[in-house]
Amino acid sequence: MNQSIKTVFPLMLVAAALTGMMILAGCSDDDPVRVEPDPVIGPESVEELMAQFKAAYETRDLAKYLALLDPGFLMILQEQTTEWFPDVGTTLDFAEEERIHQRMFSGEAVIDPNEDLVPGVLAIGFSVFQALEAWSATDDEDHFPDAVWAPFQVDLLFDRGQDYSYFRVNG
Repeated sequence: MNQSIKTVFPLMLVAAALTGMMILAGCSDDDPVRVEPDPVIGPESVEELMAQFKAAYETRDLAKYLALLDPGFLMILQEQTTEWFPDVGTTLDFAEEERIHQRMFSGEAVIDPNEDLVPGVLAIGFSVFQALEAWSATDDEDHFPDAVWAPFQVDLLFDRGQDYSYFRVNG
């Protein structure tokens, strides 16, 4: 019996050592533990979408604003807008929206295409942000298939600091 303990004990030590080495080999820095981020979940209703849109503007949060836009985003500009700004074209796509909002949300003054100084926007606030009608199917299936829309009354105030007046957009 004494002899079998002498034989089994070294085998147990070898087995324990091998187990420990295998565990340690699995815990190297070469194979870091990966934690998958939670999937991005978009707004679950049009009301939530519009609340997030308003919050992104008021906090000037570019990432949150862009997360609300589809990569195929397209804004069709009104004729009056294209008359006032003929160099802009008739539409704005995702890339142009990103460029515009990156500059607007930065708080920094910029130079426009006419070489004029545009004061930085320090704060954005909505005094009116209200749907005028219920959401309904789009009336432009060619550009926006399977989409819904609602007309909104908005009144935005852009604070450009003490040296400049507020800039108001409404409609």
